[in-house]
Amino acid sequence: MRREYNYSKLIIVIAIFSVIAAWILINHWSKDFDLVNSGDYLAIENISYSVTIQNQTSRSLKSANVSLYMPVSISEYHEALEIKTKNSHKIFKDKLGNQILYLDLSDLQAKSSRIAIVSILIGVMENTKKNDEYNLQQYLIDDPVLRINSKEVSGIVNNLRKSNKSKTAEDILSWIKSYKNIEVQKNQEEIYAELQDANMEMSVPMILKNNITDPVSNAYIFLAVSRASGIPARMLVGIDKSAHKKYSYDDIIIWVEYFEQGVWHGVNIEKSKLFEHQSNYIAFRIFNELPQQQADYAYKYLYESSGVDVIPGSLSIQLN
Repeated sequence: MRREYNYSKLIIVIAIFSVIAAWILINHWSKDFDLVNSGDYLAIENISYSVTIQNQTSRSLKSANVSLYMPVSISEYHEALEIKTKNSHKIFKDKLGNQILYLDLSDLQAKSSRIAIVSILIGVMENTKKNDEYNLQQYLIDDPVLRINSKEVSGIVNNLRKSNKSKTAEDILSWIKSYKNIEVQKNQEEIYAELQDANMEMSVPMILKNNITDPVSNAYIFLAVSRASGIPARMLVGIDKSAHKKYSYDDIIIWVEYFEQGVWHGVNIEKSKLFEHQSNYIAFRIFNELPQQQADYAYKYLYESSGVDVIPGSLSIQLN
């Protein structure tokens, strides 16, 4: 027991020193990007991103890899222009516009840590130039989490205005706002613990039956009701660049967007209202297939790894 306690203390100390070292390296690492025609953009943002990668095993590793989600290639107001890192790497894009940075690591000593630092150049646009190329059908399909044809979702849809998508979206947000005010007899942690014990996976009908009202669950409700109403909708995670200059793991937020007349409209799901300044939100991932376990969000929206661990608390994002 004593040995486990000391090991836990060691991990905490390593995490703290890793964060400090990351900020030092970020502030001193040269960010000489290739020349970009800034006249095409309202502004150019420079973002530094770092995480601590750790070999927690008692043996050295000749090779390991980590995949990190970078800012999406293009969103309503942003375009990722360039991604740089000193590590050996490759960048892949999926059909949603997500960018995944695969880092190849070598010669990791036992119980050692390494800081991965990435610099990203983002162009801020008046609005996107590529919305006509979106495959909107992928944002209308059903999902094991959403269950858009369920009686619970249909019951909400039947009470919405359908004269246009904006009014329908406003009605969905009003419904969610009222739903959040429902008096819950148990706290959210107790409900999730019971559902986990019963081996029940996340779904919108289950959320509604149990009066679960956390931001992720409310985002699921918005997506399910929007898609059931014929409105393309998606969920994103990222940062609000107006909130800070430096961001940690706990500052990552989620939001939803619905598509109308060639534009993705952002929604602050926590406050149940449309974004006032959507260009402040930089997306690091667009979701289509939604995680069925709440715990999946804690790790999978930022990275996956093989052979090593990424310390969540070491995540640092800095606007320069």
